[in-house]
Amino acid sequence: MVLAIDWSSIFLIRLELDLGGLMDYRGNFEKRKNRFRVDFVKAFLKGYGWSLEVREEIKQELGCKKDRLDMLRTGWSSSVPVHGGGSSQEDAICFILDEVGDLEDVMEEIKEVYRPIRLAIRSLDDCMLINIVLRLWVYKDESCRSLAKKYKVSKSAIWNKSNVALLCIWRFLVNYDED
Repeated sequence: MVLAIDWSSIFLIRLELDLGGLMDYRGNFEKRKNRFRVDFVKAFLKGYGWSLEVREEIKQELGCKKDRLDMLRTGWSSSVPVHGGGSSQEDAICFILDEVGDLEDVMEEIKEVYRPIRLAIRSLDDCMLINIVLRLWVYKDESCRSLAKKYKVSKSAIWNKSNVALLCIWRFLVNYDED
């Protein structure tokens, strides 16, 4: 008895097993699109986290400058100008006021640039999703493992919820209208 083996069909069966069944091009394309979208939102959230840190630094700087301004206003020096020029106290006050105005402008600009992402995070309907996004991608103060323990779910469930939240944020940003 002669056994005839069709090597091409065996190769195709092996190839199908290696690829996990028939190739699903549409599914692979959707996965790649979603991966791009998730990565884009992660980068945006990283910038948002950085902007929150910068805003806190600016707030501290504004507090220091306003304290200096108060000290200058209550100073014991004479406000009488010398030889027709402005007093050094008035010049210092003007300089500090200009710096305060510039810092407030920068804070407002940062706030406006990241307004869409702030609204997108608020638009998430589940508090758990909001917390996952903020803790993992904005503040970066917790890991998936610690969030999984906190919510009593698996680490992969946290990743899946994170991806769902990031895709929701992507959809919000795509449909965002500034008016």
